[in-house]
Amino acid sequence: MIYLSDLALIQGSIYRVDGVHNMPFDETYGLGKTEEELNQTGLLVESLPVREDNGKNATLFVNKSTKEMYYEYADFPPTEDEKYAQINEALGVALLENAADKVRIVELEKTQGELLMEVAMLKKGGNL
Repeated sequence: MIYLSDLALIQGSIYRVDGVHNMPFDETYGLGKTEEELNQTGLLVESLPVREDNGKNATLFVNKSTKEMYYEYADFPPTEDEKYAQINEALGVALLENAADKVRIVELEKTQGELLMEVAMLKKGGNL
């Protein structure tokens, strides 16, 4: 028997399983409780469903009425190093965009200066 504990109610009779004890009745490693006592605080099952090996975080759920179990899979949250790398990448992109914007501003200022010179020359009636 396997003991599912720390059941968190999700909806109706569906619970998220936060604790699993594979040997609840073992003399050395068991919980020292009867089947009746364990069923008051958790759920005893014969086996667990097979987890997919998909590189994702598996969370076990159980229907307490039917004892039907299943896993839901989600990506692992990023590590501190991954978060740091993402921030650095975003910062690098922002810096490149900023530099490109500054180049464009300089180009526009140059064009503006040339246009002002042409306007001045045209007002004087001359050619460039």
